[in-house]
Amino acid sequence: MSQRIVSIYIDPPTAVYLSYCYNMDVRKVRHRRPLAELIGPAMLDDYRLAFREPPGQFAQATIEKAAGRSIPCILWRIPRSYEAELARIYSGIYHRIELEVEFKRKAIQCFTYAVSESYPLGLPHRDYLEELIMRYTALKFSLEPILQACEDSANALEEAHNSGAH
Repeated sequence: MSQRIVSIYIDPPTAVYLSYCYNMDVRKVRHRRPLAELIGPAMLDDYRLAFREPPGQFAQATIEKAAGRSIPCILWRIPRSYEAELARIYSGIYHRIELEVEFKRKAIQCFTYAVSESYPLGLPHRDYLEELIMRYTALKFSLEPILQACEDSANALEEAHNSGAH
């Protein structure tokens, strides 16, 4: 009697979440999501930080593909239940993206949420910007990606103003 071998794919119980803004505050994440495991900091290559402004809102931090640029981020291992919760929290102006990031010379598959590039570049509210700068500073990350994102937004706003677009 011959035996039949059946392959079954079992969804792993955890996923890797990449945070580049709000969820980079390790203390707050550990408080809100006690089962989240900090993997560590990483650099996301060929992406830039940007500020996109959905209608009726202040500009929100997001990431966008940009050859030659990079941004610091934090990697978290999270249970699938947190993954579903993040999907609910970020529904609306954000969409999920799958990424690969190098961590300790290994390629790590992860996901995050980004604001649609269909929204115009804008300048973040001062309090939001100060909070982001505090997080980068606490993690000893370079402020260059934040400064460049502000400059990119300022240039886009100036261009739009000079072209007569409102």
